[in-house]
Amino acid sequence: MSEDNRKSINVLQRAFQLVECLSENSNGKRILQLAEDASLPPSTTHRILQTLARMRYVHQDSSSGVYRLTGKLLDIGSRAVIGRSLREESLPHLRRLRELTGESVHLVVLDGDKVLTVEALLSEERNLVDSRVGQREPVYCTAVGKCLVAQLPQVEDFISRLELVRFTDNTICTVSALREELIRVGEQGYALDWEENEVGIRCIAAPVGDPTGMVVASVGISGPTVRIQDEKRDALISYVVAAARD
Repeated sequence: MSEDNRKSINVLQRAFQLVECLSENSNGKRILQLAEDASLPPSTTHRILQTLARMRYVHQDSSSGVYRLTGKLLDIGSRAVIGRSLREESLPHLRRLRELTGESVHLVVLDGDKVLTVEALLSEERNLVDSRVGQREPVYCTAVGKCLVAQLPQVEDFISRLELVRFTDNTICTVSALREELIRVGEQGYALDWEENEVGIRCIAAPVGDPTGMVVASVGISGPTVRIQDEKRDALISYVVAAARD
C-alpha cells in the first residue's frame, strides 16, 4: 500500500472517530473535548471538522463553538435501512394525515437545538399554516420538538442548555416547567403546542420510531385555532399518533 493510500485511510478513520464521538452527546462537543475523546491533535480535529461542516455532516454553533451532527446522516441511514429516504417513506402517511385532518403536515428531525423540517405538505384550506422543507424551529415550544426531546437519553443536560425565549403568553420559559411537560409527553406518546410558538396556531405531534424503537423523527399537524378546537383535539391526536406509528 502506498504512503498516500495509508494517509487517506487514516483521515477516514479519524473522521469517523469524530462522528462517533459526536453521536454520543446530542448537545454536541467542543474541539478540545472531541480531540481528547478521539485521541487526536486539536489541529487535526479542527481540519477534519471543517471538512465535515462544509459537507453538512456537522454544524458549529456560532456563539458557543460547539459542534453537533446534522440530520444528513439520518437521511443516509434511513436509505440504508429501508431502501428509501425517510422523506420518501413518510409521504403516503403524510398525505393520508392531511386528508384526515385538513391541516398542514410536516416531518421533522432534531438538528442541534432546533427541529428541522425534512418534509411538509400544506393544507388545502384557505386559512393555512405554512410549513417549509428546511425550516428550523425551537424544540421547547413546538409539538414536534417536544416529541423529539422527550426521548433523549440525556434530556436534563440538553434542556439545561436551551435559551427559553418567550414567543407568546403560553410559551414555556422555565426548565422546571419544560421538564414536567416532557415527562407528560413521554408518558402520553404525543405533544401539543397550544399557541406556544405563535398566537393563533395550534399543533399536535407524535414521535416516529425506527425498527429498534429509537425515536428518529416526529410527525405533526399545524392549523389555526378556529379549526383545531378543543372538542376536536382527541380525534386529531388519534390521527397523528396513528400516522407516526404507521
